[in-house]
Amino acid sequence: MCIRDSIRLHKTTADSYLSWIIKNSVEKSSERQASIMSNLKRTKIDDQIGKTEQKVSTTETMIKDLVSSFLIPNIQRDKIQKRIHLIEKKYFDASKHTLAESFQQVSKKLDEVPTVQPRPDSGK
Repeated sequence: MCIRDSIRLHKTTADSYLSWIIKNSVEKSSERQASIMSNLKRTKIDDQIGKTEQKVSTTETMIKDLVSSFLIPNIQRDKIQKRIHLIEKKYFDASKHTLAESFQQVSKKLDEVPTVQPRPDSGK
């Protein structure tokens, strides 16, 4: 082997070693930078998600409170009022019918009663 071949071999080995070192450095640097960027993005995204969840949970809580304190009792109250109205109407109609029958019977009996003519006063 001649000196030129030996120098060429050493140069190739050195180039390949330097290439390997640079490649590993670039990979490690890229991984580190990607990790930092990922953490930054994750932090920003987590902050946004937290804010959004807080808004949503506040809105959901407000809606649940409104529904439970106003709408549901109001619907239940309306149902109860309708039920009471139907029951009262049933009894009102029955009493109205009974009173109408009673008035008709009294009216018939009054019509059957002979009318009494006043007697002329004999002494006055």
